[in-house]
Amino acid sequence: MSLTGQERTPEKLIRQQLSFKQGDVYSRDKLNRSQQQIYQLGTFRIASMKAQLSRDKKDTIPVKIDITEAPATTTRLGVGFGREDRFRTFVNFRVLNFPGGARRLNFYAKHSALEPYRFEVKLTQPAVFSPNSSLALAPTVKKLKESGYELFSYSATLTLLQRLTDALNSSFSLYYEKVDLDTTSIAKVSDGGILLDNYSKGGVTAGVLFDNASPRFNPSDGFTVAFNAKSNSMILPGRYPFIKFQLEAKNYQEMGDDLILASRIKFGIIHPGSGSNNVIPVEERFFAGGSRSVRGWARQQLGPKDDKNTPTGGFSTVEASIEPRIRLFGPLSMVVFMDVGNVWQKTEDLSIDEIRFSAGGGLRFTTPIGPVGIDAARPVWDTDNQWQIHFNIGHAF
Repeated sequence: MSLTGQERTPEKLIRQQLSFKQGDVYSRDKLNRSQQQIYQLGTFRIASMKAQLSRDKKDTIPVKIDITEAPATTTRLGVGFGREDRFRTFVNFRVLNFPGGARRLNFYAKHSALEPYRFEVKLTQPAVFSPNSSLALAPTVKKLKESGYELFSYSATLTLLQRLTDALNSSFSLYYEKVDLDTTSIAKVSDGGILLDNYSKGGVTAGVLFDNASPRFNPSDGFTVAFNAKSNSMILPGRYPFIKFQLEAKNYQEMGDDLILASRIKFGIIHPGSGSNNVIPVEERFFAGGSRSVRGWARQQLGPKDDKNTPTGGFSTVEASIEPRIRLFGPLSMVVFMDVGNVWQKTEDLSIDEIRFSAGGGLRFTTPIGPVGIDAARPVWDTDNQWQIHFNIGHAF
């Protein structure tokens, strides 16, 4: 095997990504898998792998790998506008091979009405235990400003990512977070305890994602299933112990040349731990309503509220949507949809009889980064009848 083109990435690390070794029986699948694993290092723009068949060497097939490395540093800037987050902007600065090997360092900053600021530094080590695993450390400072709460926090997360198959990925994280909550911004609820204005959280999260939907930004076929679990202050020390589960599935099916049927379902539940006094941090609770939820309600406005109409969030939620996407002409398409769901303050309060319904439609304009569009929706079979307008980049799901 010959390797050319690498300058900053050690040759030994590239060879460790290969699924074959000298003396193995030739396999096209192993070549393709090796190429994919080299790309997973994240430091290459091109990784070309060719088997050099020759009449002179009938029992040996040399393999040539040509590498073109990505720039050592890159900067991405973005701006946009949405009904919920208003003007938004971000900058992402990336350094490859930091301070050597194939490590990646990312500096990320973001501003929007919902997230006035977010600063994150992320150091990623690919191929940490195997060609398909990576380890990332990410300290973060952020301020959130939702209709149900406002807070400032700083945190650190250590995450192990493992690619199991082409479509199946898993993750496991350890996290610690210190929260400074503006208690004047949250709803007043009688839940048996008091949510302090300053507290820490620590624990573990685990997740599994199956995703074979394609194409990536505008899927027309396949499905995704994501399951996430979070344990707070039950393994690591901290206040307000709980276990949180969330399951979401999405399906995309072509019904004809100009029709795609998209659907999704989401279920979430939180179990307070012993010693929590039935108190769950407000930022961990479930909220519903908004451009990527039940679109007949504004962001966080579906579910329990206090006497000042401030959303309290809840311990359980159910959502579902069905959305035919109809191509009109050129890059223009339309959607019609029905969203259903609700949030319940306590887990035991969950009742299918209290599911709320909304319906609406919208237009989409396809761009290289995905569809851009507008939706209009309102509750149905409900005393609320106010229309909601949502501007989106990308589909609602």
